[in-house]
This record gives sequence, C-alpha cells and structure tokens, in this order.
Amino acid sequence: MDLALEVTEHVVYKQREPKLNFLFFGDDMEVMVSCRSTIRENGTYFVNNGYPEPFAGTDSCQATLVKANQDVCQFRLDFHQLNLVRPEPINHICNTDQFIVSGGNPVPTICGKSNGNHMYIDAGAGVDNPITLSVVTGDSSFQRNWKIRVLQIPCTSLNRAENGCLQYFTGVAGQILSFNYDPTSGAQLSNQDYGICIRAERNFCGVQYTQCPDPTAACNSPGMQLVM
Repeated sequence: MDLALEVTEHVVYKQREPKLNFLFFGDDMEVMVSCRSTIRENGTYFVNNGYPEPFAGTDSCQATLVKANQDVCQFRLDFHQLNLVRPEPINHICNTDQFIVSGGNPVPTICGKSNGNHMYIDAGAGVDNPITLSVVTGDSSFQRNWKIRVLQIPCTSLNRAENGCLQYFTGVAGQILSFNYDPTSGAQLSNQDYGICIRAERNFCGVQYTQCPDPTAACNSPGMQLVM
C-alpha cells in the first residue's frame, strides 16, 4: 500500500534505499536538447539555450515528450537545475517566469528555485499523447538556467508512481521539499494542489514525519521513517 500526504514546506523521511530500474546515462553520454525540440530518448536533458551559461531574455521555450514505445506509462522529470525568477512577494504567484507542463495529469505552475526536486507525469494510453514542457521567461535581466532530466517509466516498473502522485518517494529515508523551498529567501508558491506519495517498503507498516528543527539550516537528521 502506498501512502499519500500533503506537504507545505520541508519534511524528511527515512526508509531503505531500493535499487532503481531506470536507464541512466553517464556524464560522458548526456544527451541535451533545448527549445523547440522533441524528446524520445530515455534520460535526455531539457536545458536552456546556451547551457551551461545562464539565459537572460524573454521567451517561451518548449520541449515535446514522446513515448519511446507503448509500454511507457509515465515520465519522471528530475530538476537537476531549475532556477527561475521567484514569485511576486505579495500573493506568491508566478507572474514573471513559469514552468508549465501540458497534456498529462494536472500539474501546478511553478517558478523560483527547485533544484533536486522532481515530478511524475502521466504519459497516457497509446503512443500519440505528447506532453509539452514550457519555460516562459518574462524578465530580460535575470540570469536563469534549467537542466531537467526526462526518464521514461515502463508500466511494469516498481518505480511507477500510483495515480494522482505528482511526486513519488521510495526507500526508507529521504527529504520532501515544496517547490521553491529555500530556508532563507524562498516563498511557498500559490495555487499548489498536488499529491505526494511514499512507497511502503517491505516489512514496514507506517511512516513517521519530522519537521527540520532549524528552518535556516540543512536538515540532516532522519526525520521521516517507516515504522515496523
């Protein structure tokens, strides 16, 4: 049984780390594409124009995700880098820069900094259900960058998320952070309504959560763990 929860800021958990069955690319084999590209290969990176140099300009940069075959049920987006303009300070709405996912399950629009976070996107039935990733930039002076790895998850994979899970965590330990989380300058984004799920590992029957004791420092203690 998988466990679902809503997280507003920063929570950590502890479980056993499983072996993943994704196909990963080594550093010397990275495939990177930028705006107006189509991604079919597992492990491809969607990056900003001119990467690794930052991009300062106004644009709508898009990449289309296409399943490699009909046995793919989900895309996992790993934000190795996502540094966009932060939300406006009053209502915390992303009205300058936006990261948008279109064509799959409902995904909230995000902005700001979300390095190390991830999303799971439903790939739909068949092979002709393209998903579009869009990075809309509205400030020509801000130095932004992004590097997003796209993994294709087979329908039979143990790492396939349950329906309704925008984020899916496995193993007996880890950390959960809201998008744009920053202990010193981040703001919780508005209009965020999504599911976060944790896979129940073998021989465990519950999950214990602990908030980081000091919001201005990195949280290194095992704050969430499965309970036998």
